[in-house]
Amino acid sequence: MRISLSEFKLPGEPGVDGDVTYKGICYDVNSGQELDGFVTHAHFVCGYKTLEDGSRVGVLVHGTKPGTLSQRDWRMPRLLYAPSGDGITVTSTEFHFVESLPGAYVRLVGAVETEEKPGLLSGFLYEGWVDGEGDWYPISVPGSKETVVRGCGGHILACDALDGSDAIHAYCLESHTWSKIHTGLALEWSIEEIFQAGDGLHIIRGSHADGRGFNLSWKPR
Repeated sequence: MRISLSEFKLPGEPGVDGDVTYKGICYDVNSGQELDGFVTHAHFVCGYKTLEDGSRVGVLVHGTKPGTLSQRDWRMPRLLYAPSGDGITVTSTEFHFVESLPGAYVRLVGAVETEEKPGLLSGFLYEGWVDGEGDWYPISVPGSKETVVRGCGGHILACDALDGSDAIHAYCLESHTWSKIHTGLALEWSIEEIFQAGDGLHIIRGSHADGRGFNLSWKPR
């Protein structure tokens, strides 16, 4: 389950001084497994750092030891860019949500900006080790110029088309299908939690820019 990061500061942030925005935190489901060479009971925190030129680089941190956020032994943050390739040059990377996967892996979602499409955001999904050397996949809402993947959970990606509508564009990783879910308010929103409630039902919890929350029950088609 995610918690508010509005006032969260990591103790000592080597290499991450400056304007850092933390977007998501999750508990490590791999409690007691090896991670980076030692046994961990970890939280993962993700976000992005804004650089002097206005570009952004993804920030991923994990902390060990049970206890509160302030009691944890937070390890050195990793600064990660989504890789360039196939005619695409990535200039900015934002992490918006992190999910722990079995085997000491993580799933990260967010958005990138490229030289080929300056000023426009494109969504992505990352699955792999915490060093960023895993698999990166582009995610785009059909028919939309921009996409930000704001949350993930239960094989569902919650995407924002940045079109000013009230819709969450949900992508199912199992069926590879898209669905549009209306939240009722055409405001910027964020995802706090996505989980399966049984019989294919998913619960999506989040909040709008004005502080109002929403709780949606939804079953993929």
